Amino acid sequence: MALVVGVAATTGLAVGAVVLLRVSVPLGLLVLLGTPLVLWLVHLLSKPLERRSETEQERAARASGVAADLVAGLRVLKGIGAEQAAVARYRRVSRDSLTATLRAAAPRPGRAGS
Repeated sequence: MALVVGVAATTGLAVGAVVLLRVSVPLGLLVLLGTPLVLWLVHLLSKPLERRSETEQERAARASGVAADLVAGLRVLKGIGAEQAAVARYRRVSRDSLTATLRAAAPRPGRAGS
């Protein structure tokens, strides 16, 4: 499947490039040469955000796992009377996730554009 999708994407890119160059050579060259440059610059500029969002994603995944466990074991928790402990645990993990999200989204002091 990956080979088929890769061949289709490459063919689509080649056909699009040929059509674009036939319509307008300067515009075609600008798009074909400018797109990789813009993508590279965006990649460089997004690295700080990627680093900050790692913790956020880890905490969100942990909160999702605890929520899934809570829902899956709700009957058992009710049966043994452990609902409050499970809810408290979820609230704590959820709060940690929110804190990490807010920290990742907050602008960094002394950095322009962050």
